Amino acid sequence: MKRIAFAISLVLCSLSLAAQDNIHYEWQEGYVRKAGFRGTHCANPRRVAVPDIPGFKTYKADLHMHTIFSDAQVTPMMRVYEAWYENIDILAITDHHPDPRTKFDNGDMNRSYREASKYASDLGVKLIRGFELTTGEPIGHINVLFLKDVNEYKLDYPVRMGQADSLLLKAQAEGAFITTNHPGWPDENSFLSDYIKNHIGSGLIKGIEVFNDAEFYPMAIDHANNYGLTMLGCTDSHYPTYFSYDQKDNHRAMTLVFAKDSSDEGIKEALNAHRTIAWANNKLAGREGLLKSFLHACIKVEFVREEAGLVHFRVYNCSDIPFLLENENPQEVIRIPANGYAESWRKADKLGSSYTVKNAYITSTKHLEVPLSFLLEGDYPLYAPALRPSSVEFTKEGFSFALAVDEGDTYYTLDGSEPTTASTLYDGSVITLKESATMRAVTVNGGYRSAEATIALPFSMAVKCKAKRNGVRFTYLEHPDILSTKDIEKLGVVKKSGVYSDLLITDGVGKDHFGLVFTGFIKVEQTGVYHFNLASNDGSELFIGEVLTVDNDSCEGYKIAKGSIYLEKGCHPFVLRYFEGYGGESLRLEWVTPGDKVYSKVPAENLFIE
Repeated sequence: MKRIAFAISLVLCSLSLAAQDNIHYEWQEGYVRKAGFRGTHCANPRRVAVPDIPGFKTYKADLHMHTIFSDAQVTPMMRVYEAWYENIDILAITDHHPDPRTKFDNGDMNRSYREASKYASDLGVKLIRGFELTTGEPIGHINVLFLKDVNEYKLDYPVRMGQADSLLLKAQAEGAFITTNHPGWPDENSFLSDYIKNHIGSGLIKGIEVFNDAEFYPMAIDHANNYGLTMLGCTDSHYPTYFSYDQKDNHRAMTLVFAKDSSDEGIKEALNAHRTIAWANNKLAGREGLLKSFLHACIKVEFVREEAGLVHFRVYNCSDIPFLLENENPQEVIRIPANGYAESWRKADKLGSSYTVKNAYITSTKHLEVPLSFLLEGDYPLYAPALRPSSVEFTKEGFSFALAVDEGDTYYTLDGSEPTTASTLYDGSVITLKESATMRAVTVNGGYRSAEATIALPFSMAVKCKAKRNGVRFTYLEHPDILSTKDIEKLGVVKKSGVYSDLLITDGVGKDHFGLVFTGFIKVEQTGVYHFNLASNDGSELFIGEVLTVDNDSCEGYKIAKGSIYLEKGCHPFVLRYFEGYGGESLRLEWVTPGDKVYSKVPAENLFIE
């Protein structure tokens, strides 16, 4: 907000001095007064769709803005009309004090609230009385909300720290909710002064802005998590909101408040309990559990059908917030548009895969993670457990990871058996495996049971090798009854062996009914999950370490099979078997490395032999 103020001020400076009397908005006010509130039928106010969550109503709030009674260009009446037009439920007008004020100020700090309140109740806008304590560092800008009489908080400029302390203590005794605004502005690192940190520590300051107009302060999310603060999204508007927001395609920054009701006490209870989500520019910031509940409320399941191991689904997003979900496989991105549908399918054993909600932040660098099964549970009260991708790590002991789980008790098995309350109880700590496994897990709470999650956990730890030569070793075998990868070494007669430069095969390699066994090492440059495409005519299979990573063993002509595996940085032994039944022959191995988005041929320079 502050960074665009100078540019806008250049435009405003071209207006006459009479513009300070807000002629444009006085003209609008004249129309509104003439039409009366019954005249609002001629307007077409926007409706911002956000669902309630279990146990709470969702209120859209703007808790920081200004009027002509400090340094803004808009009257209190029009602030209320803007809020009504833009579907804001809760509005706090927080004019500056003690500086800057304007010639409209007659010494009555309640004037903006009193003017706005004449119209707010008729338009269904909840109005909060407060002001912004505005002075230099280290105090900065602090909002004080839910006051009975702002005139009791008058100060002279400049404000000394002792005076500010007395004011904040008095407001705290009155039950005010106090926030620090645009933290550290204009420092992009959102630095908090010792003064602010001390008052956070003492419990005086309880909220922090994550969004201020178009500005995003990611570090403020960490401050909120570290210090127990409530996250807010505010406009801090000094100009007509229509100057800043396209009412058709964009909305103003706001705070979603999840409260029992819209009374002062109900809203304050929600703010003190940190039940808020900051929302601006289609980004959300909040605490993990609350974001999950909100996402679950936004996504409505149209249908889920399972056929031949594939789950087909369609979901509807009943909110005005689009969601972008990604997992380790870039080919499986799920885009759910605002007030729109997403339809796709996944393998049944992949429903436990965790997705990252790219526009929902739980820290400055981490996004909300949910399992796919979570999206497909409809109104189910508990979401299924899922692997937390950011927790994956290779150690000397093996493959380590943690789970993302709902509230309650989570039980799991690693032997393929169904999880029950007699199975291993997940205690929230890291799980370490010495060999690949498939986890089955379920969460129970208060008689409710989540859907069961099946989480495949294939991995390979790097080995020491002396591989310095690029290439792959091959053994070529023939037999008329080779119709499977399992027949190659069982039936085949070795005809030749040697070294190929890579794993690419085209027509002309051999006669019908032959097999090839490739061995060597795949070297990877970073730890993470690797996705493989194995395309062949006829069948093939890929083992990395001792893990069957891709199974494409069929005698049906050209087919592509996919598989994924967690690989530690370094060298991994592999075995690739390929057979040709009859007709054409082809083989191609592709991968997606961590951070990449598309499949590409596994480079020859990543293939080694000793």
